[in-house]
Order: sequence, then structure tokens, then C-alpha cells
Amino acid sequence: MTEMWARLETCLDVIPKLRDDLRSGLAKEQWQVLEQKIGVTLPESFKDFYAVHNGQEGKKAGGLFFGIEFIPFAEVMVQWEGWHTIIGDNNSEKLREDYCYDCQSLTPDAINVTYANNLWIPFAHDWGGNHLGIDLDPDVKGTVGQVINFGRGEEHKVVVAKSFEAFIAWFVVELGAGNYVVDQKEKPWLWYGDKPDTHFLDTAKTLFAPR
Repeated sequence: MTEMWARLETCLDVIPKLRDDLRSGLAKEQWQVLEQKIGVTLPESFKDFYAVHNGQEGKKAGGLFFGIEFIPFAEVMVQWEGWHTIIGDNNSEKLREDYCYDCQSLTPDAINVTYANNLWIPFAHDWGGNHLGIDLDPDVKGTVGQVINFGRGEEHKVVVAKSFEAFIAWFVVELGAGNYVVDQKEKPWLWYGDKPDTHFLDTAKTLFAPR
């Protein structure tokens, strides 16, 4: 992940305020707090990524992942606790009935069809209760550690990448290829492709759903 970050930071040289918005790294041992709560070990690539940069400050630029903010460990814990509280003692069926009337996995049989799951770990958010996250409890055709979208408005979920490392590799390739637009308003804002103001989580549903 150190090499991947080096490539990523090189891509961000053209958006220095976004590069400078990144926090310093996090000791990998910090994740033991969450791992003990969920009873599962997080992917090493995920912890290695945070060991270089622990999310964004969120002050100098918009979200790293095409407008979706890369959140620091402390915020991962806050948001995970929020979802944990919503889930409570409810099972997947009860959560669907109460919160998610049209839940679907756009990647067939890869994501458990429910509203929330204690083993979905957010690492990025849109400030509106929606996330990119690590899925440690996939459905029968999914992969442990796959990257998915989930959240308050994300009834239709999709596998964005089969692993966190694969997601970062895809992201670096897209940046290197120039598949983005930088919107210079109050602070630099990175949009995927050539269409500013298109929410990346909406784009993901089209981009990554099987055809």
C-alpha cells in the first residue's frame, strides 16, 4: 500500500489542496478496537492504507474518492456505532421491512439484501448517511472484504471492487488516466468522468453493475 499511496499522491500533485488535506498515518494496532467489537479481522490492505494516511481533514478539498470523503479512524468508529445502534437486535428481514422497501443487490447474490449490517465497515461518506465500505459478510457469490455502497439512501447496492486493494488500484488507474473533472469553487472538488455534480455512488451503480 505504500507504493500505491506513492502513485496516488503523484496523481494528486495536480490537485495539491486535495493531497494536502490528507491526515498523517494511523498505527495499525488502533483497529483492534473495532476488530474486537465485530469479532473479525479487517483486511491487511485496508489497515496498511490507513497506516500511510488516516483519512482527510475535510477542510481544504472535497472528498478524495470522486467527492466521497475518505474518513479517519475516529469517524469510522462513530459511524459504525451509529449503524450498530440502528441495527440493535433486529435481523436482516426486520431491517428490510422497517427501513429498506426496495433493497437489492445489483451484483446478484453478492451482497446480503438488507438495510444495514454490523460487518459493513464505512471508510468514506457523502455527509448524507451514505458510504463506501468494506463488506465482511457477503452473500454466497460475494467475497469477504469486497467494497460496496450502503447507507440511508442506498437501497440498490453493488460490488464496486472484489477487495479494498482492487478498489484502490482501480481508483489510481482512473486518476492516472485523467478520468475526472476538478470543480474549483470554494475548494477543489473531484468528480468522476466528465460530468460535474454527478454523485459517485449513483455513478457506481451504473459503472459496476453486471451487464
